Amino acid sequence: MNSAVLQQLTKPESGGGLLLLRRSTPLTRRHTIYFCSGAYTGSRLLALLEAGSYEGLGQTVERIRRIFDLGADPIQIASHLSRDPKLRQLVRRRPVLRVPGVWDGFEAAVLAVLGQKLTMPGSKRVVTRLVQVFGTPVNTPVRGLKYLFPRPEILVHADLSKAGISDSSARVLRKLACSTMRKHLTFSTLRTLERTVSQLAAVHGIDESTAHYIAMRAFGEPDAFPAKEPGLRRRLAELMPIASPVHAIHVAERWRPWRAYAAMHWRLS
Repeated sequence: MNSAVLQQLTKPESGGGLLLLRRSTPLTRRHTIYFCSGAYTGSRLLALLEAGSYEGLGQTVERIRRIFDLGADPIQIASHLSRDPKLRQLVRRRPVLRVPGVWDGFEAAVLAVLGQKLTMPGSKRVVTRLVQVFGTPVNTPVRGLKYLFPRPEILVHADLSKAGISDSSARVLRKLACSTMRKHLTFSTLRTLERTVSQLAAVHGIDESTAHYIAMRAFGEPDAFPAKEPGLRRRLAELMPIASPVHAIHVAERWRPWRAYAAMHWRLS
């Protein structure tokens, strides 16, 4: 999901299908640090939280629900997507597929701008350097968790070239940080897809497809569809004649209102 210095997503050396998420985060004014381990096995999600107090616990639980997309109705989604013959076999293979969320919307938007999307490995070295230079160091008992992700008020004035970030990407990140600081852009999920994409597109340099990706991951928009995402387009082109992002959007109309889940099925196929 994110840079290894922020969180770890690993599989165990043995044992059935366990997926482990570890990360630290500040949730309160006193910067209480939570260490969260989430294990998703079959129909159960086991979460272990370690913190110095109970402050912010409810918010933490809600974030865990969002990361693992626990609000989705996989039966309803699978039933709808199975109507498409091209998707039916993929849905049978993964009938309870969910769209992974993120811990922090601003963090996800920064990573999207830097190129870490559905299928693009992006520059992990740049992200790691960004966190090491501008993040907040923390002492944790968990190996690999050494920093908190840099906040908007830090990045808005930062010399991002120190992290190897290009001038063009730096400009977008500063605008993103500024919009977040001024509350012009918030990561509330209580909005329409159109409004979400419009607000993100207002940040100069974020194209519509990247806005859809952020909406999909950070806002939990079930109908978001990043049509220009290279890997997704390649996979669709292997199965059907997709000439352009516009054509991809046209094809995806049949998957509404669950296009984000269709995108995940295609990418995992």
